[in-house]
Amino acid sequence: MQAFTLFSSVFFRGDEEGVVFYNTDTYISKTFKPTATIKDACRILGDMDNLYSLPVDEDNKRFCEELNDLGFGIIHDAEELVASFPPTLVIRKDWEQIKSTKGQAKAEVLQYLSEITLFLGGRPDVKDSFCQQTEYPYPGNALMDFSQLSVFLDKASRVPKVILKFIFPYIEGYPEITKIIDRIKSLKNTKKVFVRDQDYYGNSEARRILQSVEKHVVVLNDSRRLYFEDISDLVENRFLIFDKSGALASEECVNKRALSNFSFVPIFDGTNEQFIKDVTFPTEQEILGGTYTKRHLFSHQVINSFVFGHLFVTPEGRVYSDLREKAIGTIQDSLHRLIIAELDNNYSWRRARNTKAGCQQCRYLDLCPSISPLEKIMGTQCIMI
Repeated sequence: MQAFTLFSSVFFRGDEEGVVFYNTDTYISKTFKPTATIKDACRILGDMDNLYSLPVDEDNKRFCEELNDLGFGIIHDAEELVASFPPTLVIRKDWEQIKSTKGQAKAEVLQYLSEITLFLGGRPDVKDSFCQQTEYPYPGNALMDFSQLSVFLDKASRVPKVILKFIFPYIEGYPEITKIIDRIKSLKNTKKVFVRDQDYYGNSEARRILQSVEKHVVVLNDSRRLYFEDISDLVENRFLIFDKSGALASEECVNKRALSNFSFVPIFDGTNEQFIKDVTFPTEQEILGGTYTKRHLFSHQVINSFVFGHLFVTPEGRVYSDLREKAIGTIQDSLHRLIIAELDNNYSWRRARNTKAGCQQCRYLDLCPSISPLEKIMGTQCIMI
């Protein structure tokens, strides 16, 4: 009697329309129609006790042979010991175990932190869809207290790998702008200073103030009204794209000014859903044609790769892991305490795709990218529809 054993490099998942197999060693995928025979075979393979093996019989022989020919597994004598471990048995760390050591493992927990976005001023409530899509500055009367900011930056400096993002509502009028710029210059962390195009290109005084940190400046250019003659390659230019005409205008601007340090960022404004889907969300063919390692698929099952490690600080000093959720603390809290608060509440970092009801039974669950802030803002149920 023969048996078939699936290699441990192969992930599979099915729904009512198909079953997808994906080999993380060869980056090859195959989708099968979910016949009764294939459903039964997958049920047996999915039983942990069977260690990715099933007996070959007349019903499933053709299916097993096809998997064998694809290099997804091997047909062998049933008495021959062929060991294969389902991927879910070899995940290296469990989040509950990590959380259980939170009191002792401060150094380990701090490594999770990768990015801090500081809104230095603007509206008291910056929970706007633009803020969640890009580091967009909003003018307003609320300003972050400089002494609190300085203490917080001292704490952040002890995590040298973290990226610090400073969002200015406006430059020239900020009371302690010189102190803040000097503080930014002294930081060893990777840092970026975000300003709007009219604040930089339309304000000579602002450009003078920022000159000493120019290599860290990111200018957000609204493609609906570009400053063609002033755009400079001395800073990083991000073009906010809302439609095809904006994309064409931005491309023209890039070519005209011979820019090398730039990027295009599609922005949802409530009226351009189809444009955003066309330029941002992957197609079925793109998802199946991706190159995913086993490590990638493991991490994808437990964390949200778009937002993991990110924190946001609003002008009044509240700290968020997701601006759409509740605050996890304040600027006075330790970074360790803030990280633990996010791990305990799971507002953002571990919101993997299997936490979204519409995705839980989908055959592309393991392969689709993590839930993006843009997808949440748009209320998209499925990124391939």
